Formats: sequence, structure tokens, C-alpha cells
Amino acid sequence: MSKSVYSDDLMFEQGIYSLLGERLISEHFIIIDFDSKSPIKTTAALDPRREIIGFSSNDVSYYKAKRADVRIVLDKRAGVKDILNFFLFKRSDALYELKTSLTIREREILLLLADGNSVKDVASDIGLNENTVYTLRRNIMVKLKIKNRVDLINYII
Repeated sequence: MSKSVYSDDLMFEQGIYSLLGERLISEHFIIIDFDSKSPIKTTAALDPRREIIGFSSNDVSYYKAKRADVRIVLDKRAGVKDILNFFLFKRSDALYELKTSLTIREREILLLLADGNSVKDVASDIGLNENTVYTLRRNIMVKLKIKNRVDLINYII
């Protein structure tokens, strides 16, 4: 049997299995916790017969899920009833809703920074001037209401 829940948070795994049951999950779903330190970066190698469901508690992990081509991302902070209603009836109350609206370029910069790249590396990778990357990083911090770079690092890891 292939793995069904991907998370480095044991409480999350136990909670999902307790809520939905191991059989239901293993037969129908692959669940990925994108708040994990090393979440799956692509879903290409996963079992295509099972529906892939991502979980996120913040915008950065939501963007990581979208980058991995996960179509459905649920909010980890949703109530048990809402999560069950999604899995049983496909109701959307538990879907993650973005808190901020970042541009495509800002999302790209945020994800590259979240992967541990320096501003210099980001600028080189996407062909921008370092000052432009600094400006985009500042815009991201303003939109996310983050006061300094340390808080940004804590937010994205």
C-alpha cells in the first residue's frame, strides 16, 4: 500500500486518520500537509487514482500547494464538521481562502525565498536586478503585514 498522508506533524497525521479512518484515506485520497518543512514539491509521481488534497494554514503553504499542482487545498484551521462535510459531501466550507492578493511575480519571489534562496540567488534565477527583488520582497512584507526580514523568514518556514 502506498503512503496516504504526507506530513512531518504527527498530531496532524493522527488527527486525519482518527477523523476519516485509515481505510477511507488509503482507498480514495492522498493528503499532503503543506505546512510541513519539506512538503512534496510535485504530485506527478503520486497514485493518479486517488484524489490529492492539500492542507494549509497560511498563504505561503497555499502557494506551495498550487505550485505542486494540487487543485484542492483545505484550511487546517477549519472545524471538524467543515472538514468532514468536504470529504463526505464535497462542501466547500473548509477550502483555504487567501488572506492576501500577491502578484504572480511576488508569489514567485515568495516561493523562491521560502525554498531558502538568497535575494542574490533569486535575482540570478529569474533574471531580475537585486534591487527589484528587494523591492518585491518589501511589497510582499507590506501586503502580508510583516514588519521585518526575521518575521518574514519565520512566516515562510
